[in-house]
Amino acid sequence: MRLRLVVISGSGDILEEEVDALYVDTSEGPVGILPGHDLYMAALKKEGTFSLDRMGSRRKFLYQGGLLDVRKDKTLLLVNAFRPAAG
Repeated sequence: MRLRLVVISGSGDILEEEVDALYVDTSEGPVGILPGHDLYMAALKKEGTFSLDRMGSRRKFLYQGGLLDVRKDKTLLLVNAFRPAAG
């Protein structure tokens, strides 16, 4: 079972993937989201990171502001901007 993740930026960039886990910096602290997670909503930090785990590999991204919305059918990250982290 995988988590359907959709990341949408204010400039129209979209990342849509099936992942094993999502780790994201919220305004309340870091959060890990796994498949089957309860409904959840949180504001994101002004600037932070999110990481995607898939098949033993982790990809890290930087983001600017936004909202995390965990739903039954998908998890949304609505951000002002995002880009892959260096290294």
